Amino acid sequence: MSCVLVEYVTCRCELFIHLIQMVYGCLLLFFFFFQAEDGIRDAQESRGLGDVYKRQELDSVAQSCGIQGPLYAKAQAQQLTEAHGTFLPVTVRGEEDAHAMAERLILTKGFYHTWVEAESVAGLAGGLEGIDWDAPSLAGCLTGSFKFKVEAVGRVISHAEQLQIIQALEPSLGFRGKVDLKTPEHVFCILLDYGAPKSIHVDSEGRKMVGSFDSQDTAAPFPYDPEEPPQRVYFARLVATTDRKSVLGKYSLKQRKYLGPTSMDAELALIMANMGKVGKGKLVWDPFVGTGSVLVAASHFGASCVGSDIDHKVTTSLGPELNMNTNMAQYGLEPVVDVVRADNAQRAWGSRCLFDAIVCDPPYGVRAGAKRVGVKEGVTAASPTAGLEKSHIPQTVGLNMAEVLRGLLEVAAAVLVVGGRLVYWLPISDEQNIEDVLGVLPTHPALAFVACSEQVLTLNFQRHLVTMEKVAECGVEDCAVVPEVHSMELKVGHHADFSCTAETRLVSKTAQKKAARKALKQQRRAEQKQSSESAGPEGAEPEN
Repeated sequence: MSCVLVEYVTCRCELFIHLIQMVYGCLLLFFFFFQAEDGIRDAQESRGLGDVYKRQELDSVAQSCGIQGPLYAKAQAQQLTEAHGTFLPVTVRGEEDAHAMAERLILTKGFYHTWVEAESVAGLAGGLEGIDWDAPSLAGCLTGSFKFKVEAVGRVISHAEQLQIIQALEPSLGFRGKVDLKTPEHVFCILLDYGAPKSIHVDSEGRKMVGSFDSQDTAAPFPYDPEEPPQRVYFARLVATTDRKSVLGKYSLKQRKYLGPTSMDAELALIMANMGKVGKGKLVWDPFVGTGSVLVAASHFGASCVGSDIDHKVTTSLGPELNMNTNMAQYGLEPVVDVVRADNAQRAWGSRCLFDAIVCDPPYGVRAGAKRVGVKEGVTAASPTAGLEKSHIPQTVGLNMAEVLRGLLEVAAAVLVVGGRLVYWLPISDEQNIEDVLGVLPTHPALAFVACSEQVLTLNFQRHLVTMEKVAECGVEDCAVVPEVHSMELKVGHHADFSCTAETRLVSKTAQKKAARKALKQQRRAEQKQSSESAGPEGAEPEN
């Protein structure tokens, strides 16, 4: 077994694994840290993802790779999350596990085997001098071609600073191989951890000031110190890197041919697939398939995919070359097994245990409302025309979120195999006054809670990625329990509630900024008008 240390960084993340069979160091997993915007903590590209996503994705991917047992101590992980810490010790079996996980992880940059850890570059040099460079365990790393990289976490360092750090460490190194900057056999990294990221701005006096990205930090800004030393410094060998950048670029919605207003972001869809332990030989179902963004992510990991939706437009092509399989062909993926029009409340799949995972984004009633087959009160249902029964489209009525969740959990308990996972988004509005999200999660006797992670969307609206696992066969009388709070109508973002005042409708920070600018302009105009009126007509004498 090997002990690993995970690092959380502001634009990246890192993990260390202590390899018992090696003389020095541990293996570092480099996570991506997220830059925060507009009061959203740990937000990458405004997606509002927090530290918990990274650990939960790591746990699920480790299980998908057959790595059993806890990877890290939960108490230590919680302490590092609260303190925006960088490194977390975890346990794996060796570098093979690192390579296996690197093929799937989305919120991770790579794995590094650390040789020396210190509090400064000078301390790092002293640690390197203490290494036995003639040790047999290091022979393979010392004779091959290599190159150096300097990476900083929480701060940008110049090229001159990087060269200065490398030159300071050079006398302490015992490498005998050749330097190869293009195709080296080994890449050695000097990693500088400056802690949580800082937002640097210029005040009214032209001074560079620092404020934390943490929206909960109420401390006053302080002067920026370019000479601030790092909190920790590591000398490490690169073991494996993930394909995060190329994968997200490949599946970006900007280049996707078949899209809709509710198409799931590629990064979020891939994280959902990882949480569902989607992989080769697995059958995955999205009951709210839409344009199939979640199925694209599931197919990327080799799963066979089935989709359904109550909207008949989803199950029909928009043209001979524009449908859900258009995206699959665009990315070189296997076509979707089938897409059917179905109502979850009607249990279209019966009670057969068919699926290894159900991964979906239920409709919240914001961009698209939830529906079921039925007719409104006082309306007579239309009968299908004789001979056209197969093409008949039944009437539908609206559903609230509680009914959607109840139907989702009950159908998941019925059609998932034991050990299969349900992954879905649960929207939460501030008007619901939910202090403890875990206390109001829907439950089912056959489904066990696995994970819940928050994504902040606006100042008073967020959603949680909930993961559940089927642990027992569903009994005849088993039913889902959904707290009544989820029956409330959601009010989010720019969707104004016109029963409220104009001030309460400005729920997003962008809207607040626009309103503030508009109010300032109006105030200036009023002052100018008042000033011109008090001055009187041009050339007029002031009254005594």
